[in-house]
Amino acid sequence: MKIPSHSPLIGLNQGLKPKGLNVRDIHLLPGIPDEQERTRIRVQSLRDKHQLGKPLTDAELEELKTLDPDLYRKASQAEQERRSYEQSLRTCRTRSEASSLHNQRLALLANNRRTGDSEENLVRFRVMQNTYETFRRSPDYDLLERE
Repeated sequence: MKIPSHSPLIGLNQGLKPKGLNVRDIHLLPGIPDEQERTRIRVQSLRDKHQLGKPLTDAELEELKTLDPDLYRKASQAEQERRSYEQSLRTCRTRSEASSLHNQRLALLANNRRTGDSEENLVRFRVMQNTYETFRRSPDYDLLERE
């Protein structure tokens, strides 16, 4: 998309401010979100990542601590569960043992789904699946004995 030469957006990429606007008014331009909107977008991005069962970095968890304490609590629990599961997978000696562990964890989740928050149970399922798939692609899995 070509921006017309008379557009106030010309020069933004070069660090120049549009004519007639102060830097503090930059959020008034169309398409440029204000601080509150940027925060909302960031929290939603982290929420999406969490709901897909993908790992959040320590920095992202720290961000959530101040931006959305409830999501921080849920994401922290998911990360603890992921780390525990990763450690359990690393203690397996055979591929079938790793597969059995994975199936046991999924069965446990299926049994617990009646008692917990269905959205969080889905997140926990995705965490287990992502962790197991990552483990299967890792050199640790390649070193496991075949049965």
